[in-house]
Amino acid sequence: MRVYHAHPMCTYLSPREDRERDANKNSFPEHEIVNPGTYEDTPEKREREMDYCRDLVKTCQTLTFSRLYGHVSSGVGTEIETALSAGIPVYELDEQSVGKRVTRMPRVISREKTNEFGRKLNRENVSYRRVTPVRLRPVGLSAARRTHLSPCR
Repeated sequence: MRVYHAHPMCTYLSPREDRERDANKNSFPEHEIVNPGTYEDTPEKREREMDYCRDLVKTCQTLTFSRLYGHVSSGVGTEIETALSAGIPVYELDEQSVGKRVTRMPRVISREKTNEFGRKLNRENVSYRRVTPVRLRPVGLSAARRTHLSPCR
């Protein structure tokens, strides 16, 4: 069985991601944990972005998600919506454990607000450096035009 770990891109390759992965492993010890961040360098994911993630969610039997400053990010919201529509159980995750099951779509913030919170998280967490920068796409631009931001702006 597979568990999809939906979490904001700004937490990829971070200590927080490690803690969330451990919480998933503790709650689902016999399951494969599917981390969308490990597919960042896959040409198909770069091309299809969230469509790729939606398809990946559908290959899993459970989805866990985490919030960003108490909010569901735009990308995580898309993944939750995909799971709920497919009848896949969804659970909220914090850095210590997998919590309650979610049966209704939570409120989701815009991509613009998600990017704002991502920059805030990066400023507040300068104790680690990503190997590759997170690609934030401004609202309204197609996948062909991306904005590359340094992780520590």
